[in-house]
Amino acid sequence: MKQNPFTIETNSLPLGKIVDRQAEVEELHTSVEQRKENVLLLGENGIGKTCLLRKLRYELTRSVDETQI
Repeated sequence: MKQNPFTIETNSLPLGKIVDRQAEVEELHTSVEQRKENVLLLGENGIGKTCLLRKLRYELTRSVDETQI
């Protein structure tokens, strides 16, 4: 390998390239809507925790935009 795969900046990664974890995103979204005090994401390095949170942020932003229409 010429490039270390774990140095990829997730900010530059298009949301379409993120592995489909819709069930996990929906569970996090529900936790946020219910205003649960603490939500803990655990996982090995490179499993996709940051990407999952980026997708959640996108979903939350989209749902806010739709309610303002």
